[in-house]
Amino acid sequence: MSISSHFKIGDLLIIMIIVILTIVLTFIVLQSEILGDERIIEISINGESTTYKYGVTESDIIEIEYFDQKGYVIFESGKVKIKPMSIKNCPNQICSKTGWIEKSKESIICLPNKIIITIKGSTNEPVDIISY
Repeated sequence: MSISSHFKIGDLLIIMIIVILTIVLTFIVLQSEILGDERIIEISINGESTTYKYGVTESDIIEIEYFDQKGYVIFESGKVKIKPMSIKNCPNQICSKTGWIEKSKESIICLPNKIIITIKGSTNEPVDIISY
């Protein structure tokens, strides 16, 4: 039994079209999640949150204060990371080793300093679910 006895040329053509459409639509959805006009970033330090909005082409360095120390959050081309802190303030450096985040709902968390940096989304994200 060969494949040709089970599938005709039309069947294979339909399967190939479905596979190609799936790949293209997946790419479009992933790109729309990454790209947007503005990013909404929330920085929470010891439970107190501040929200920032940046265009995806903007760059900035935000100075944050925690426990009488200073740290820096870097925003560049729609991505966010935290500048490495001193080993004394953050022994494992997990927050700075996280690297760049760029997708909605990604976070950088520094437990010793109680810092949470989250990308809340972009200003043009469509509604995911509507409930009544």
